[in-house]
Amino acid sequence: MTQVANTHHESLQSHDPRNRNETPFPLSAFDTKSFAYHTIQTRLPIILTRIVDHLSRYKSQVYGEKELEDAHHAHPGGPQEAWNVRRQEAEEDLKYVLGALAKLRNEMQTNKTMTPFPSSRSLTPASASADEFITDDLEEWNHAFTTKIAQNVVNPEDLPKWFEVSFLFAECYLYRRISLAIQETKHLKRLDPFKWQKAESLRDCTETIHSLLNNLSTIMAKALASDKSGPETFEDSFHQFLRVIYIEKLSQVPNSLHPNYALEKGTNQCCHLCD
Repeated sequence: MTQVANTHHESLQSHDPRNRNETPFPLSAFDTKSFAYHTIQTRLPIILTRIVDHLSRYKSQVYGEKELEDAHHAHPGGPQEAWNVRRQEAEEDLKYVLGALAKLRNEMQTNKTMTPFPSSRSLTPASASADEFITDDLEEWNHAFTTKIAQNVVNPEDLPKWFEVSFLFAECYLYRRISLAIQETKHLKRLDPFKWQKAESLRDCTETIHSLLNNLSTIMAKALASDKSGPETFEDSFHQFLRVIYIEKLSQVPNSLHPNYALEKGTNQCCHLCD
């Protein structure tokens, strides 16, 4: 894998459009020092890996009783048999999703050609309702593949590839592929693959949110109690609150990442960035 990646990186750099005195082009992963490269090479594969890891670890939560509780409505063998059948089908659904995500990650890391989406007519079951199986945008996505939106910025004559198109397009395409894999299942159409990450982020931010709200309450109370209460006072209060937010953000970053932006001790003001 490393040898393939190194060969690929050398190829990208040798075709750098900036060497041809061309007009500005979308930021893509051909530049190994850019955030776009970090996104395609590292950040997006990690996102996929986390989804696969969580779905694999917590299978019972993915197709648990709440998701399958209405199974008895569709099987003549009774509630338990219906639940067993649907549970088995849900397990197959999950295997399909995990396989699709693994395939997607491999395509991205090996810089495969980005393929258009299948026709929505070939995907949508006759019994699926619009809110359960959303494929109305697939034609728009496929149209984008024929425009500059998905143009290969390294070799315009070539088909779009992960490291050679706008990294924003590539990231959006990734999320649409994830969504499609879930939509193609029978019982997991409403699965949110980021549900657990969202919940974890919310829990991790709770203390910070409470701290910010307390600071905002204090700042607003002082502004309202001031004899000079007016637009300028509230503007100053707003700037003060922004400083508090900045300090909270800095407190979550290792000192080594911001050595030149130390906070002024004993005050609620940070360095010259907030002056």
